[in-house]
Amino acid sequence: MVREPGADPVQGELWEVDEACVEQLDQVEGVPTLYQREIVELVAPFSQPAETYLYQQSVSDWIAIGSYWPAKSNDESLPGP
Repeated sequence: MVREPGADPVQGELWEVDEACVEQLDQVEGVPTLYQREIVELVAPFSQPAETYLYQQSVSDWIAIGSYWPAKSNDESLPGP
């Protein structure tokens, strides 16, 4: 996920994990260089914000795939079903 003006909202899963798991996830996600953990607002039916990992590198030369991964596309050059 990236924070960028005009970016598509992202669909995903919401997990509740303990602090030990968060520390392991931070290592896997390369915090703070590759990803940074930030609080984001969620849409209904969720009423509280949640933390997510935001990609910290440039995506300017990447192909936009929409709001979820893997991309749903008829383009065989993109991953997805």
